[in-house]
Amino acid sequence: MFGDFQNKSSRRDNQFLTQKARQSISVKNQDIYEHKLSLYTDPPNETVSLLDFRDLGSLRLDLLRKIEGLREKYPTFKELQENIKTLDSGSAKLFHLLDEETRKQDHISHFILRLAFCQSPEQTKWFIQQELDLFKLRFESLKHDKIEFLRRYNFNLTFVSENEKESLRSRLVPSNVGISHGNLQTKAFFKVYFTEAFDLVRHRKVYLNRGYLYISQDELIAIVSARFRLNMATGMAREFKHLGFIQEEERLLPLLKALTHRGYSNKEYKAQNSQDVTPDMVEGLANTSFPLCMRQIHSRLRTDHHLRHFARRQYGLFLKGIGMSLESSLAFFRDEFTKQMDADKFNKQYAYNIRHHYGKEGRQVESQPFDCAKIILTNPPAAQDCHGCPYRHSDPDVLAQKLERLGINKEQASQMLQLSKNNQYDKACTRFFEYTHRMPEGGLGHVITHPNQYFDLSRQVLEGKRAKDAGCSQQVTVIKKPETTSEQPEINEEEDDFNDDTVMDI
Repeated sequence: MFGDFQNKSSRRDNQFLTQKARQSISVKNQDIYEHKLSLYTDPPNETVSLLDFRDLGSLRLDLLRKIEGLREKYPTFKELQENIKTLDSGSAKLFHLLDEETRKQDHISHFILRLAFCQSPEQTKWFIQQELDLFKLRFESLKHDKIEFLRRYNFNLTFVSENEKESLRSRLVPSNVGISHGNLQTKAFFKVYFTEAFDLVRHRKVYLNRGYLYISQDELIAIVSARFRLNMATGMAREFKHLGFIQEEERLLPLLKALTHRGYSNKEYKAQNSQDVTPDMVEGLANTSFPLCMRQIHSRLRTDHHLRHFARRQYGLFLKGIGMSLESSLAFFRDEFTKQMDADKFNKQYAYNIRHHYGKEGRQVESQPFDCAKIILTNPPAAQDCHGCPYRHSDPDVLAQKLERLGINKEQASQMLQLSKNNQYDKACTRFFEYTHRMPEGGLGHVITHPNQYFDLSRQVLEGKRAKDAGCSQQVTVIKKPETTSEQPEINEEEDDFNDDTVMDI
C-alpha cells in the first residue's frame, strides 16, 4: 500500500496574492522542483518581477494553446502523443521539464494562469481542460517514473500479485481494454478504491469487486487525471475567493486580463461549407442546421422585422461565415427591416454595419463570426435582447419551453438543462445537435465550440458526408489568429462598428 492520500494545504495562498502590490512578487519553494511532474498542491513563494510574471504567463499560455490546437487536429490521445514533437523549441522545453530552472518556471507559470482564469466558470473550465491535457501528456511521457510519482503523492494503490492476477484472468481480460490472455502476465495490475476513478466505473472499462477496481498499468492515467482535476477544481475555487485581492491590484490586473483574452477567446473557425447561401435558403437552413442561439435570433427577426445591434452583429457574422455574400446579406436584412421602415431609413442606419462585417467600412478589416466563448463572455443580453447563448443566458423555464417547441422531449431537455446548470454550455449544445439530428449520445464525436462549426457538421450529417455515429473519426478545422506584437497592435474590430441602438432603439 502506498499510503493514504493527504491533500496538502495551500497555506501560502494569501501570501502569494497579497504581495502583488510591490514591483516584484514573493514566491519561494525548495524541494518541489526535483521532479518532472507535479500536482501543483503548493503555491509558489519566491520573488518574481512583474516583467517575468508577464513573460512566464505568456510562455505557459502559448504551450497550452499549441496543445489545444494539436488536440483539435488529432482527435485521439495516441495521435496527440505522436505529434507533440512538433512543438517549437520554446514550448518543447517547458513541456519536457528537463532541468530544475524550467520546472520552477512551470510551477510559477501554472499559478499565474490560475489567477488569470479563475474569474468566470467558462474561463476556469477552459483552463482546467488545457492543464489536464498537458498533465496527461507529461504523465504518459514519464515511462519508468510513474510509480515514483504515485508514491510521492500517496496514491492509495495496491499491487496485484501474480497469483491473484492469474486467478482473476477470466475477469480481467474482458474488462480491460488492450489486455488479452497473451499479454496479461506482462502487465502490472493495481487495486484502487472505486471513488478514485469514477470515469472508469461509469464507462465499465475495468473489473470492479467489493468496491475495488482492478486496473492495468495502462489505465493509471485515469486515476492520476481524476486526482489532478479534483485538485485543479478545488484550487481554482480557492483563487476565485481571492478575486478581491486581484481586482484591487492596478499593476497585475491588466496583465491578467491580457492573458485571459489571449487564452479563451482567441479562436477563429475555418468554415467547411463552400456553398453560397442566398436569402431564400435561410429559412430552410435555420430549421435544420442552425444552432439554438441563431435559431432564436432568426425567430425574433421574422417576428419583429428588426434586430438590436448585438443580435444583428452575432447573426450577421454567422450568416457571413456560412457563405452569405455582402450583397445577399444586405438584401436579406433589407427585406425584413423594410417591413416596418422605409428603404432609405435602412440604408442610412443599418447598411453601414453590414458592410462593416465584410471589411468595406471603417478600418476595412473583415470581421470573423463569433465563437461560443465570445458569445458567452461578452455583451450579456438584457431582457429585451435575443443575442447571447441560450444555455448560458436564458431562464431555465424559458429554455425548457424553447426546447419543447423544437421537438426535444422532457427527458432530453432535462439532461440539457442539467448541463447548463453545471456551466457545461458546450455539452448542452452538443446534445441539442445529437437529439435534433437523431444521433446517439456521443455520436457527434465533437464538443460544439462555435456556431459555424455546428452548421458545417449539420450539413455533413444531412448530406450523408458524415455518419451519425462517426464518433471521433473526423474533425473540424480550427485556426488561430496571428500573434500580436508591439510593432502591430491588435485591432479591435468593434471600435468603428457603429452601435445604432444608441440612436434608434426599436
